[in-house]
Amino acid sequence: MRYGYCTGFSTTPLFQLGTELLTLIRSTGFDYVEYPMMNFLNLSDEDFDKLIDQTRNEGLVGNVVCNFFPGFIRLTGKDADPNKIINYLNNVLPKCSKLGIKKIVLGSGPARAYDENEQTHEEAFDQFASIISNVIIPECKKYEIKVLIEPFERNSCNLITSALEGLELVKKVSSPYFSLMVDLFHMMCNDEPLESLNECYPFIEHVHIAGDNRRVLESGDTYIFKGVKILKKLGYNKTISFETHLPTNDDELSRILRDIKGL
Repeated sequence: MRYGYCTGFSTTPLFQLGTELLTLIRSTGFDYVEYPMMNFLNLSDEDFDKLIDQTRNEGLVGNVVCNFFPGFIRLTGKDADPNKIINYLNNVLPKCSKLGIKKIVLGSGPARAYDENEQTHEEAFDQFASIISNVIIPECKKYEIKVLIEPFERNSCNLITSALEGLELVKKVSSPYFSLMVDLFHMMCNDEPLESLNECYPFIEHVHIAGDNRRVLESGDTYIFKGVKILKKLGYNKTISFETHLPTNDDELSRILRDIKGL
């Protein structure tokens, strides 16, 4: 198992790269940093090389990034434009490959949420699956990068809002370059039974965890701890990232990382 830290929720404003957090992440005991990938778009090649050097110097190079698409790159609805998607991918995927990325989390709620006055849920689901199959995966395959769908909490997105719906999408797309990640925080917000993990487990490639309101976990966060225990019992040993707001102190973060590793 490798343990990472997502920077996006710990930056001001939210979802910046957060390179100023690298020393904290390393000193706390994490194995890698998980960047919000949409920020790669506006980085020049020179600036991206500097990002790689910063990450390597802290010993935090990992193989996963999140926040795949910015909201203005539509993945459902009448404004979903394959050419626009491909142009974006042609910018960011070479950078991901250069950083050693092998897994990209496809959360991107604003990009995939559909207009309920324009489409039914089924229509949006089918369109999203088609774009993943015919536009996103062929480009990612060129770099041997796997896409991982992230089910979201219902109050932030209306498409793929449970681990089981994410599993349904994975089975519909049916590609070795497309699989599932689970965010136990989203599952908790949706009151999703943790038993869903048993059915989803064969397809789970990555995990996110956080406490209430995206704070750093506390010992009383029983839902999250129970979920991690279930995954461990099932044999999960891939990557798991904290996706939280900035901790109030370094010791707090170190302690809870030790607790999670102790499971």
